[in-house]
Formats: sequence, C-alpha cells, structure tokens
Amino acid sequence: MYFWAHNGYPKLITGNADNDIAQLAKDMGTTVGATPFLWYKNGLNQYTNRVYYGQFYTLLKF
Repeated sequence: MYFWAHNGYPKLITGNADNDIAQLAKDMGTTVGATPFLWYKNGLNQYTNRVYYGQFYTLLKF
C-alpha cells in the first residue's frame, strides 16, 4: 500500500500505519498474523473500495 500511495493513489494510507495495517488485516481476515491465501483478493478489494479507488486489486498481477 505504501508504494501505491506514493505512486498515484495517495488516499490508500492515512498516515497512521498502525490503523492502516489493522484495517487491512481486518478486511483480509488476518488472524494471529496469518491471512488465508484465498482471502487476499476480497480483502484488498474491500480495503481499496473504502478509499474509493474501486477494484484496485484487479490491476495487480500474481
């Protein structure tokens, strides 16, 4: 998120890293430091939709 926030999508982070990380972890279903692989896409979409960039995740290729 930090990279993209500094490369055209400034609203992806709020400036409070603890809050941003906590919200992203919540959206991705992260528990005890682990995120189920299949939940990444929906979690990233939910996080980015909250800051109105739409389906930002679809731009990323794995």
